Amino acid sequence: MGRQTKRQKLTPMNIRVQCAGYAQLMFNRGGIRTHVIGVLVTDNVLELLLYTRSGGCFTTPLNFAHNPSLFLRILLAFSRLTRSQWGFFDELIPCTWSLPQYPVLHGKTDPWMFKGKTLEVGEHKFKVSDIRVFPRGLIGRGTWTIGLMDKSKELLGKARARKLILKISSAPTTRQAESFFIENARTVVEAHVEDQWALRHLPAILDSGEFEGAVSFEHLFGEDYEKRTLRYLVVEELFPITHLTDPEELRLAFKDIVKCHRWLVTVPGIMHRDISVNNLMYRVDGDRKFGVLNDFDLACTLEENRRATSKQRTGTKPFIAIDLLALVKRTEGMAKHFVRHDLESLVYVFAWIVCRYENGQEIKEPPLEEWCKGDWPRVTTTKRAWFLDTEPDPITPRYKSLRPILIRLKSQVGDGLYALKRHTAKIDLDPQLAGIIPFKHETLDDHVTYVTILTALDPPPPYTDVIVPS
Repeated sequence: MGRQTKRQKLTPMNIRVQCAGYAQLMFNRGGIRTHVIGVLVTDNVLELLLYTRSGGCFTTPLNFAHNPSLFLRILLAFSRLTRSQWGFFDELIPCTWSLPQYPVLHGKTDPWMFKGKTLEVGEHKFKVSDIRVFPRGLIGRGTWTIGLMDKSKELLGKARARKLILKISSAPTTRQAESFFIENARTVVEAHVEDQWALRHLPAILDSGEFEGAVSFEHLFGEDYEKRTLRYLVVEELFPITHLTDPEELRLAFKDIVKCHRWLVTVPGIMHRDISVNNLMYRVDGDRKFGVLNDFDLACTLEENRRATSKQRTGTKPFIAIDLLALVKRTEGMAKHFVRHDLESLVYVFAWIVCRYENGQEIKEPPLEEWCKGDWPRVTTTKRAWFLDTEPDPITPRYKSLRPILIRLKSQVGDGLYALKRHTAKIDLDPQLAGIIPFKHETLDDHVTYVTILTALDPPPPYTDVIVPS
């Protein structure tokens, strides 16, 4: 675009990173957006920037002093863009829309930017309250989790009028919607009386669908561009598992979730693939708190598990299994997501909670920060070192009684990873042994299975179940 000038060279990487950082803030703290349009001006040279949840691009630099007519046409085009074309989700504009302030003021987030707004979803109207979870990163789903109240009280009924949760995310169009897996699982439950217990450990969907009208940018990025669809899900409110301050309740909730995961795999044939601290929840039913496996955005059927349905890595960084962290170094055959990957992630979540939370709040200067920082190889190395570390884990006082549980869980996964390392070393020394020496990759030679993890969560007294789960 525009006449060639002496400045025709790549924008420095540090400038590109800085621009991407601004786009990330606008995506994640400036309201719900499908894309971000920006302008980079250096002296008399202008570049247009476009960021989507699947990538970004720059235009050819334009010297507007040399080509003022084209510059004016760009300004005219900008003036005619609708809010949707600018990238805003037009159905839910922040209350601060007309206020002269930055998306992030003094580094603080604004969880009430939609307070009092009314959102129409399908045939229902909802009153929007606070933002529960802000999205992170630049590339990916960018999920917003927002509190709602059903204004008509039709979904829950007057007797059960309580807060609902709205999830809005830019999901890959090629991936099945989260609602597909949850509704499929609940349909199986309804057909089998003996499986009714599973409903207590699954989210309850009240509405779901897709928002239309998003601008497509496939023509700019080519066939490799991952097209995304803005999807929504309305569910009953659940509570973060980190709020379970009673050690016994936390232990039982983890057992509930492992059993639910096993049922999902063995009965409806669904693999979750995104075990993280934010995806493990609980619900209250009477005087019992039940663990709930939440967020099926990255789930797949067992048949689909053999092929990728998105260009993005599955999982949440601090909790991704070591094999999957090193995925780029693996062959295609090793890229399959095994059950033991989810079980390994569950061990990381357990350690994360008992070492970083006290009375439902994250402590100051929490341990295990290295699981979040650095590139994928660095996190892989850090996690391997954690399994080899002989120093006791810094469990918070509230959960000190769960130390035997963590030791057993950590030992099961650590022994399995060590067995895999020994097996791999033998093959490296003598490649002819490949296929001859047996090794069960699916379970790390039976070290990481549902049975071993449930056993670790249920050791001898005093850790017997207070309430016998179904």
